[in-house]
Amino acid sequence: MNIFFGKISQKFDIVQLKEGYYTAPKESSWFGELQLGDYVYMIGGDKVQFWQAKEWGIKNDKESLIFDVINPDLGINVSQLITLKFLKLTKALAVLTSRSARSKAFFKLEMLKDIPLRDLSNSQIYKNPELFRTIRIIKKEDVIENSEDIQLIYEDNKLHLFDNNFIANSIKKEFIDNLDKKGKGARMKDNVLEYFSNAVNNLPATITYKQIGLRSFYDAFFCEYKNSEKYFLVGAFLDTENPQDQTERFVKESIWSNGYSDKFNNEVNAVPVGSSIAIKLAFVREKTKAVMLIKARGIIIKNFKDGQNLEVQWEEDFNPFEVNFGGYMQTIKEVTKKDNIQAIWSDEQPKKEDNSIENKNLPNKMIGIPKNQILYGPPGTGKTFELQQIIEKWNLNETFKTSKDYTSFVKNYTWWEVIALVLYDKENITVPEIATNPLIISKLGSSNVKRLNTRLWSSLQNHTVDNCENVKLAKRIGEKVFYKELNSLWRLDNRKLFEEIYTPLIDAYNNFKNDDQIKSKDYTFTTCHQSLSYEDFIEGIKPVLTNDSNENDEEKEKSVSYEVRKGIFYNACEKAVQKAGFINLKDCLDKTKEDRKKGFDKAISENHIHVLFLDEINRCNVSGIFGELITLIEEDKRLGNKNEISDLILPYSQDEFGVPPNLYIIGTMNTADRSVEALDTALRRRFCFVEMMPNPEILENENFHDRVLIMEKINQRVELLLDRNYTLGHSYFIKQNFENSFKNEIIPLLQEYFYNDCGKIGLVLGKGFVREKEISKNKDISIFADFETKNDIDIIKSYELIPFNEIDFKSAIETLLI
Repeated sequence: MNIFFGKISQKFDIVQLKEGYYTAPKESSWFGELQLGDYVYMIGGDKVQFWQAKEWGIKNDKESLIFDVINPDLGINVSQLITLKFLKLTKALAVLTSRSARSKAFFKLEMLKDIPLRDLSNSQIYKNPELFRTIRIIKKEDVIENSEDIQLIYEDNKLHLFDNNFIANSIKKEFIDNLDKKGKGARMKDNVLEYFSNAVNNLPATITYKQIGLRSFYDAFFCEYKNSEKYFLVGAFLDTENPQDQTERFVKESIWSNGYSDKFNNEVNAVPVGSSIAIKLAFVREKTKAVMLIKARGIIIKNFKDGQNLEVQWEEDFNPFEVNFGGYMQTIKEVTKKDNIQAIWSDEQPKKEDNSIENKNLPNKMIGIPKNQILYGPPGTGKTFELQQIIEKWNLNETFKTSKDYTSFVKNYTWWEVIALVLYDKENITVPEIATNPLIISKLGSSNVKRLNTRLWSSLQNHTVDNCENVKLAKRIGEKVFYKELNSLWRLDNRKLFEEIYTPLIDAYNNFKNDDQIKSKDYTFTTCHQSLSYEDFIEGIKPVLTNDSNENDEEKEKSVSYEVRKGIFYNACEKAVQKAGFINLKDCLDKTKEDRKKGFDKAISENHIHVLFLDEINRCNVSGIFGELITLIEEDKRLGNKNEISDLILPYSQDEFGVPPNLYIIGTMNTADRSVEALDTALRRRFCFVEMMPNPEILENENFHDRVLIMEKINQRVELLLDRNYTLGHSYFIKQNFENSFKNEIIPLLQEYFYNDCGKIGLVLGKGFVREKEISKNKDISIFADFETKNDIDIIKSYELIPFNEIDFKSAIETLLI
């Protein structure tokens, strides 16, 4: 029996970890010596599972090794796995269980004892504290022969490693007594050395994995203590790559790359092997507070001296955290301040005063981005285009997901059909067991049913076969498919007949269950309009056509009934909670606040978000469509947060409602339609407003240098005649056919602004586009009727736009610029 340990990133490969497979080519180095039938301690995040290699297959169109998940949680973490007494302590076990290895994920373990498989896979076995090694610091006379603990002999003010057979020779020969070097430069080793220095003054001393982990022990006593140990902060955003954030690739491939061919080459070449490295993201919070997110940490094990690449042992499943300082803006920068080194590389991460999830482990791409924001500005400044860019930057586009959308599936079926599918999956179960099935929970969340048990009993009894004497209901209606046993267990009456009659239902369910690639997108996009109402946005009563209730009629008449239908915002909230691992909003609200916090905290840290885009938000009555829910969108009022509101009752369905923290609301507003000041004060208080004005740099970047002055001249004049909210955005000036854009977009927009007052349009565009009308130029009063006041008329000048086919566009533009 061969035993290995393997590693799957909980951060980057969560689906593989959950479903029990590892994606890599069969002949690749990732599997090492692993063969089918071998057993694996699978490390993922803060827990260890027990798997067996089963077969090769295809997952998401890629070759993968599929495992049997024998135990999804052994109840131990990596620190405990390293100290198991029946495993030989090797360098791979001590170091690579928690640090990345280049192109290898599975490492063979050497068993020191024959342990039955049933024990290796049994969580209860690992609850025995005697199973784990300790470090004993003792005098020479206190040595215990054949001890399974690590023994350090303290003699003549020196530490010596006792020759234990369970420690691999490759490690034993590397032992160095670094106690006397404490405080001489290797700051991160000093914490461990301080602990051991105190221990030798109180012999005998025992140190457990909870006090000092074996990896920290290895770093302090089996690695050279360098007086000039160095620490570097590096960036991971590469402008030329997609995605730009390369953290995931760097960690998976055990590398870090500069990204510049002409910058920072000397700095990269000068980094010594053995230096500590951390990937950072610097940003500003609350406009003035500089902070950094530490996204990954590791040790440099090779410098390729090409000015580009370093090989790094990254810490596995590192949990990102923030430090309350900034200033390290370069792609690579050495850290020399002792306090900063302690804050970044100490194993004790800084604690926050506020335990809410708003700013804890935020996803890298979302740092500093408000949950509610409105992009506002004049027309043509790229507000809607920016929404499209956000979809690309945040990877929200339609992709293949592995999570199941139970809610969308069950909406197509009646209660009895959904119950039948539950019993098709698992027969002989009780009503309470039926009630906890995801299909049932999803059906409840998408229906108006208030009492689930009543609904289940009614459907089960009405659709029970007539010859079942254990159901007392005399008049049973509808399809007869269920059977109740004497012990109150329910099953399908005739499974084979059910499969024959309801083949389409079963096929649809099997396709739903087996479809590993479900198309999904992580955003909802809607364009607001004047008639958008609370009923469209949250929920409302809508008419539906139904068959007449008399099922015996061969020709069923259609009748109108009414149902509560969920709106755009409600459905977006439901998608967000599903991204956090809940079945639906009802399932989320049924959980405890602690469970909600944990689920959303994890979702946000893994970028599992949903975005609601509200284009032209000022065209609708925002206060009206949000109604009483306007308070719930505040960050601290969202589910799982400090002041969460989770018990607000919706008026139509009487369902409880709350807003998830992984939902982002981004709107756009055209200030030429309505100014920011005209919006409801409550709305403005809850949204962050981001101004988007005409940007000359975009014209420069598109090589339309000659149009920059045209845009600036027009906007200066418009701002003086109206105000800056009516200026023209850069998008009108970057079209390839500028003349056509001027004719069909710019001039009509100015006509709308000035209500066809061509005199004012002339003040903006000049005489090349606007002229005085002939009728006013001639001041011919003969056109008027014969009347006494005819000679008293003072003819007012009037102007008109010159027909575009009569305009010399180049000359007209030159006139405009005068």
